[in-house]
Amino acid sequence: MTDFAIQTSGLTKRFGKLTAFADVSLRVRTGCKTALLAPTDGSKTSLVKSLLGLYSLTAGSGTLLGMDIASDSMKIRRNVGYAPQEPMFDETQTISSAIHFAARFASPDDAVSRSAAMLDRFGFTGKEKRIARNCDYVDRARLAVAQAFVNNPPLVILDQSIDDLDPLDRDEMFQRLNVLHKERGTTILLVTKNTVVAELFADDVIIMINGRVVAQDGLRELVGSHDLDQASVRVGGERRDVLDQIRAQAWVKSVISERVADGERWTVITEDGAAAAKLLPLLAGSGVSVLEFQADHLSLEDVFKQLLMKAEAA
Repeated sequence: MTDFAIQTSGLTKRFGKLTAFADVSLRVRTGCKTALLAPTDGSKTSLVKSLLGLYSLTAGSGTLLGMDIASDSMKIRRNVGYAPQEPMFDETQTISSAIHFAARFASPDDAVSRSAAMLDRFGFTGKEKRIARNCDYVDRARLAVAQAFVNNPPLVILDQSIDDLDPLDRDEMFQRLNVLHKERGTTILLVTKNTVVAELFADDVIIMINGRVVAQDGLRELVGSHDLDQASVRVGGERRDVLDQIRAQAWVKSVISERVADGERWTVITEDGAAAAKLLPLLAGSGVSVLEFQADHLSLEDVFKQLLMKAEAA
């Protein structure tokens, strides 16, 4: 078994003059839960379909489970579980027959028993004969994920399959995924636009912006590597002079100002530890009326926002 279930170099996909993604080099560790985090655009799904051989690549190379993306695409699709963003079911397909269809795609051996196990694991007992396309969003999402796992694949790719679940249904899905991951050692690539989903689920995170990988590391390492604090300061009135003074400090990375009912709210990104050690004393000495002050280390969402702002400014 290789160290990386997915490994790519310089992947690029263009549709005419439109570039979906460019120069994507990434590595997904075998047996790891990884989130591919990107804004709302088509780059994530285009990349996933290219990894599975559903789209031909413009440039670059890569492997899934040691199989070449370009030459082994059919073999890849038989050995990789995949839940699309919008699963499609025909008008007569029941929940049971949908899972059984996916089970037979890889192998007819034990397809019935494997299907029955997934029906039970994903809470479909008693719902087997319901028409799949008529189910609510939660059950359709569960069904798509059950199809992805029914053949016990070593790698599963979930393309935004759970982004729109409410917090309770999302947490229930995480529990099911974590049990399967622990029991089987499955490598899971969770594609998402939601930083909360990524932070709650993943061990590793890959961030794509404008079709390019801008960061990839372990979750803790990625957040910790920025060594930044974020302070939220609510002040009375409008003090441009103090705001300009804050922006001029070498230890301040960015400042965002917005008007609120009783003054302004400043979001200040500082070097690690500077929010309390330097910003607070500066405010105290400026004479500004501080109505509220909160500071904490950056979360994944904060890091994602910083990378988005950096990309927009470039």
